[in-house]
Amino acid sequence: MRWLIVGPYPPEQGSGPAAAAAMVADRLAAGDTVHVVSPRPSAAHTHAPLVGLRAVRELARLARHERADGLWLRIEPGIVLRPGTGRAQALVERAALALLLRRFEQGVIDVGDVGLLPGGRAGRPVFAAVTQLVVHDESTAATLVANGAPAAKVVRRDVPDRATPPGAPPAPATPVEPVAYPEPTVLRDLAASREEIEAAVRARADELRAARAAARAAPAERG
Repeated sequence: MRWLIVGPYPPEQGSGPAAAAAMVADRLAAGDTVHVVSPRPSAAHTHAPLVGLRAVRELARLARHERADGLWLRIEPGIVLRPGTGRAQALVERAALALLLRRFEQGVIDVGDVGLLPGGRAGRPVFAAVTQLVVHDESTAATLVANGAPAAKVVRRDVPDRATPPGAPPAPATPVEPVAYPEPTVLRDLAASREEIEAAVRARADELRAARAAARAAPAERG
């Protein structure tokens, strides 16, 4: 698949950049293509203002240009949805987000601020259009379900803490086989350049792919 990854990105620090970098590493390990867009200058491929309807139009344009069929979108203040808007504006922005999500075979929202995803008339179109809602704690999951999100679409994934280098593998939602991931040494002491971070993330993706292949092969070897 070809993924459009939208959110804060390293070398920026915090849970948002860590979640985006983990998604990039995971998708590259699966053999997919990624194009990363961040709201501020970073090691992402591009950066642009990502607030409101203009952001939705820009992301739709980028999706066409990159021929993306998957979207991963971090929802937090400053990315698409704005806190403190009136009811009418909230409805418009969330309807636009729902239309954007429907462009993709897979549309994943990483929930950084659950308060931006209300239920009711504003939230229903988004919950209907999204493929998966990724949360990082049980409280967020419970809030989403209580506000009308389908429980089957809500998936818990742990995000590496701020001390973890960008691109460390996310904890899988439902592990099938235990995987002995090597330490992410290739992701340590990186310079703040896109080229070095991309090279390191790709190297880490190769490590993850090799670890998963070894885990899949282990049962056959034991048999």
